Formats: sequence, structure tokens, C-alpha cells
Amino acid sequence: MLFNNTIRARLQLFALLAACLPVLFALGTFVLVVQGEVEENRLQEMRDNLRFKQRFVEDWLEEELTDVVFLSSLPAFNPPLRDGDLPPLLRDFVEQNPGVSSALAVDDRGVIVAASDDSLLGISVEDRDYFRKARSGPTISKVILGRATGDPMIIFAAPLRDGEGRFAGIASASVRLESITQLLTELRIGRSGDSYIFDGQGRALGRPKGFFQFPRLDEDLEIPIISQGTLRALSGAGKGMRYRSRTGRAIHVVSRPAKEGEWLLVSEMSRKEIMAAFWNTLALLGLGLGLTLLVLLPVLFSLTSSIVAPIQNLADTARILIDKGYQAVDPMPPGRSAPKEVRTLDQAFQAMLGKIRRTIADLERTTVTDPLTGLPNRRFLQIEASRLVKLHERSGEPMACLMIDLDHFKRINDTHGHTAGDEVLRRMGDLLAAILRGSDMVVRYGGEEFAVLAPNTSMDEACQLAERIRAGVAELEVSFGGQTIPLSASIGVSELNFSKARRSLEEVLDLADKALYRAKGEGRNRAVCRMDEPAPPDP
Repeated sequence: MLFNNTIRARLQLFALLAACLPVLFALGTFVLVVQGEVEENRLQEMRDNLRFKQRFVEDWLEEELTDVVFLSSLPAFNPPLRDGDLPPLLRDFVEQNPGVSSALAVDDRGVIVAASDDSLLGISVEDRDYFRKARSGPTISKVILGRATGDPMIIFAAPLRDGEGRFAGIASASVRLESITQLLTELRIGRSGDSYIFDGQGRALGRPKGFFQFPRLDEDLEIPIISQGTLRALSGAGKGMRYRSRTGRAIHVVSRPAKEGEWLLVSEMSRKEIMAAFWNTLALLGLGLGLTLLVLLPVLFSLTSSIVAPIQNLADTARILIDKGYQAVDPMPPGRSAPKEVRTLDQAFQAMLGKIRRTIADLERTTVTDPLTGLPNRRFLQIEASRLVKLHERSGEPMACLMIDLDHFKRINDTHGHTAGDEVLRRMGDLLAAILRGSDMVVRYGGEEFAVLAPNTSMDEACQLAERIRAGVAELEVSFGGQTIPLSASIGVSELNFSKARRSLEEVLDLADKALYRAKGEGRNRAVCRMDEPAPPDP
């Protein structure tokens, strides 16, 4: 028997305990200590993520409101409001702001006099709370029902003033709750979690799809709503709370106020996902320790067997070892002298290493190359530009920067299809590669926009280069579907010149971008090289 009163049994029991007790102790310590730490770290990650969401949502609100304030400041909104000038401007505003469903101009009586959608004309919003608040300054409404569409939405409004500062109406833009749903989807954390935004009445802004169960819909807006008690409970979940869904799953929740306390942001995640990393690690740890025991126990039992051998045999063995010494075994180097299996393994390893290196090289090349045009991409510019800037800082030579944008590219996609748009971009890339010098760097900056860095090029030379590119684009013939697509480009030019205190690439890119927008504002199909005068508004 294993545990009889013998030296062998005692040594085997000792070996078993010596192997198993540390394993059990390690697993127990891991469960007791690491489990709570993992849970707290995950909750802290949720809290940090929610803090980011708060800033993201508030920045989004501020940006939308800022856009409306900017819209209200345009000359077309100077009283008296003229219907003929405003609708195209309002439609452009909606088109340039994907989250906005409609844009309006409202006179001082509260009547819509111009709109991006003609069906809204003549509707009165005089009784709306946001119209009254907009008299004092820019405002964001609560969730309301649109009178024309019947959809729940949020209104961003800014006041209009006449020459004497008197209230003359408002400019406003509406955002449907679907936009907030999309915003929440982009802010989702983890695989099982979801995010919600509740207003002060407990109404969910958006269409959440997580574990949270909404008992009813708001009678007026027909959107999910929770009780005030639940809202208060969620408001106290800043550090985290847990509840069980109707299916019995444990869910962790954290919350954070937003929009100066008017909204409550809530994020949730199942406890299963929160602890998944812990259980996976524990399983791997247990598997590793189990495999270690499977290897270690036979060795230990073998050692115990050798220990119980006669002491004389042990002494004889020890004497032989003393007399003959230990034989040194040199590592088997790879190569001709190595066994065939080792050489095969070495060859396989070298082949694998070579393949890995080639794969990494291909991946690195792919990450800095635009697959459509074959030109370097924006990431390549960010990597290589610093080298060029340092080179020109040492040499003192100027370097020009050109920002090139194809005019009305969206119209090309809408009219001829995205395949035609792709062909235009490819031809544009070929044209730039043909015009520019080998030392110039051209990248696809994004969408239909290209950037060029021209070393050792003054501002005058850069302007001449920009004009050649503009003329080349105008002469470029791209035929698709039996039709010739007319092309033009707007170009902004700036210069990296250390003698003129333009020392950073970011500053030069920004100046070129501003020049590009000025070129667009002046009618497109032109190059702008000077930014000394203020640019006209973008048409």
C-alpha cells in the first residue's frame, strides 16, 4: 500500500504534499486576492470610459450648438430674413452635418420662414420652450416631438439680432434620437455592455439594446422611460452597482452626470464579461499547474524510489561519480554536424522566421500605403515628415506644403457611382506622381484630399507647382460609362521656412489647409498661396 508504515510510503506522501500544497495555496491566493482586484480594475476601466463618454457627449453637444451659432452669424441671416437666400444655405448645413435632420430660420413671431425641408414652412414654434430661451442666448432643448414628423428630437437654437441688438428670430437645427443611438453605439464598451443617456424625467435618449429592461414607454414621446426611483438609484452608481436582469444575469452598472446635470450617462456590462479575463487566467494557471504536477509527481516518486535504495548502493553510486566525474555535454550546434532532425527543425525555424519577417515587412508597407492609389497614406506622412523637417532645419532650406482637394467629389460619387470616384482618385494619384519630382512626397491625406511636401522649394516655386497641378487636373480626362467626368481641384499652399518662424509641420499643414478652404470659398478650381487677408465664407 502507498501509505503504510515504510520509508517509501512516507517519502511518497511527503512528495505528494510538497507538490500539491503549493499549487492549492497559489490557486487559493489567486482567487482571494486577484479576483477582487480584477473586478475593481474592470470597474475602474468602465468609470474611466464613462468619463471619456461624458466629455465626448458634451463636446458633441457643444460642437452642434457652435455650428448653429456659426450658422446664425452668416450674412444671409441678417434681418429681415429673406426666404430666397436661406434654403440653399440651410440645405448645405444639413448635408454637411450628418447628425442634423433639418435646419430652420424662424422670425421673431416664432414662424418658420425658411427651412432645409419646405414642408416645415409656416409652422409656428412660438410656444416652444427653446424658442423662448433662445431670446437670451444659444440653447439646447429637451426631448420634444417634431410637429411635422412626429419624431422625438433635440433642438439646437441660436438667436438672431437686428442692427440694434433686438431679437429678430432664431436659427435652429434638429437632431433625431437615432443620432444619439449611433453616438451611444460608437461609445459602447466590451461585447456585452451598452450605454444609455437618461434625461431628468428618466427618458432614455436613443434606442438602447442592452440588458436593461424598460418597464414602459413615455406616453407623449413613446420612448423608453424608467421610474424616478430607478433614476435616483442609477444616479448613485458613480462607483458602480450591480443588478440582475430578467434572465438572471448579474450586470454591473456605473453612471456619471452630463450636460451640467441635466442628463445621466449609464454604462453596463455583464459580470461574466467583467470576470472573463480572471477566469481565463485562472483556467490557464490551473492547467499549467496541473501539467506541472503531471510531470513533477512521477519525477518525485522516482526520486523517492531512489532514496529508499540501500544506503550502500547509494554510497557506491556516489563513489563512482566521484571517481569518474561528470561528463560534460556540449550543446548540439545547428549545421552539418547536427542530427538530421535538428537540422530539419533549424531549417523549419529559419523558414518560419523568414516568413514572419516578410509578413511584418508586408504589414508595415500596407499600413503606410493607400491601396486605391498606391500612394503613401497619412500615416506615412506622420512618420516621414519629422525626418524631412529635421533635415530642412539643419540645411535652412525652405520646404513647401500643398493641400489638394478635388472639387465636388461627392457629386461625382453621387452621379457616376463610387467606382467612377475610385477611378478618378487613381488617375489623380497617377497625375501627381507624373508632375512631382522624385524628391517630393505626395500622400493621400484622406478622402479626395492629397498632401504634397516639396523639399527645397520656395513659396513662389510652390505656387507655380500648384498652378501646374491645378491645370493638369483641369485637363485630365476621365471617362466612365461613356461619359467624360470634368475635374477641377482647389489647392492651398504654405511654406516651412525657419527664417520666417514657421518651424512645425503641424503649423504648415494647418496654413495649407486654411489656404485650401480659402480657395474653395473663392469659387474652387484655384490655388491660394497667401493667407494675409481673411478668407470669405465657404459657399
